[in-house]
Amino acid sequence: MEYFVIDMERTGERIKHLSKERNTSVRQIQEYLGLESVQSVYDWFHARTLPTIDHLFALGRLWNIGMESILVTDRKERT
Repeated sequence: MEYFVIDMERTGERIKHLSKERNTSVRQIQEYLGLESVQSVYDWFHARTLPTIDHLFALGRLWNIGMESILVTDRKERT
């Protein structure tokens, strides 16, 4: 049986791409989400961490897309 998992590396690349495509700076994302520093955003870009569900939802609102459009998934086979 297959199931889906989030591909952290490709999701980070997607967030970075969306940021550039939508002309949203790292500083603007930080301020919009109320983050203490820009480091969290860079951590997402480089697949060190993923945004929380709240942050994914807010980014979707910021970019006028569904939060599931931000995530990149991969299929896994359950053994």
